[in-house]
Amino acid sequence: MPQDLYTPKTVPVAETALRSRIDLLRCRAQLAEIVGWKVALNSPAVQRHLGLSGPLIDCLTQATVRSQEEPISLAPGRQYLVEAEPFLTLACDLPLNPSLRDCHDAIGQVGLAIEILDFTPGPLPLESILANNTYHYAAILGPTAAPGAIPTTDELTLCLRVGNLAERLIDHSLVVGEFPDVLIFVARLADGAGRRLLKDDVVLCGSLNSATPVKAGETISAQLDPFGTLCLATIPVDAGPPRHGGTQ
Repeated sequence: MPQDLYTPKTVPVAETALRSRIDLLRCRAQLAEIVGWKVALNSPAVQRHLGLSGPLIDCLTQATVRSQEEPISLAPGRQYLVEAEPFLTLACDLPLNPSLRDCHDAIGQVGLAIEILDFTPGPLPLESILANNTYHYAAILGPTAAPGAIPTTDELTLCLRVGNLAERLIDHSLVVGEFPDVLIFVARLADGAGRRLLKDDVVLCGSLNSATPVKAGETISAQLDPFGTLCLATIPVDAGPPRHGGTQ
C-alpha cells in the first residue's frame, strides 16, 4: 500500500479520537445519523507535522452527505477547501475483525465524491482538529463505476477545476491504498471504537489532490476516470438554505 495504514502509532490515536466523536454523537442523540466514514489527514506532510505515522478516520452523518442536485451554500469570510476523492458503498454488513476478502466482497459500488472542508480555524493541534470533525463541512456523492467493478488506484485519472484555478491532477503521494485495503483499515478502527461497518455505509477513501480553495459563486468540476464527472455549484449562504458541516 502507498501509505502505512494500520500502525502501532496511528491506531491508538485514531481509536481514541473516534470514540470521542461517537460519544459526542451519543450525547446528542445523533448515533442513528451516522451514514458512513472518511479517511482523514491522508497527506504525508500533514501527518509529519502532527506526529502521525498514517491517516486517521472520522464518521460522517446524514447532515453533511448529499447528492449533487442542489448547490452548496458557503458563508462569506470563511476558508473552504475542495478535495476530490473516491468513495465506496457497502453491499452488506462487515463482520467483526473482517478479512481482506470480507472487505473485497462487501464493496458494492465505487465512485467519485467531492469533500468540502471548512479550514477557517487554520492549522490546529491534533486534538482540536479531531474535535472539529477533521475540518469536514460536506461530502457530495457523484457517479459510480458499473456494479461489481473495483478499479485499482493505478487506473484512476483525475482532473479537478475550481473556478478559474489551474487544473489539479492526482497527487500519488496522497493515495491511501487499494479499495479493499482502505476498507479493512476503516473497519478495524471502527471496530476498535465500538462501531461495525454496515450495509449501505459510505466510505470516503481520502483526497487525491492537494486541498484547493473555493469561494461562493465558483463552480467545482471533477472528472475521475473510470467513474465520470461531478459538477457542483456554490452559492453565498444567504442565497439559499445553508449546508452545515460537522456537528456544530
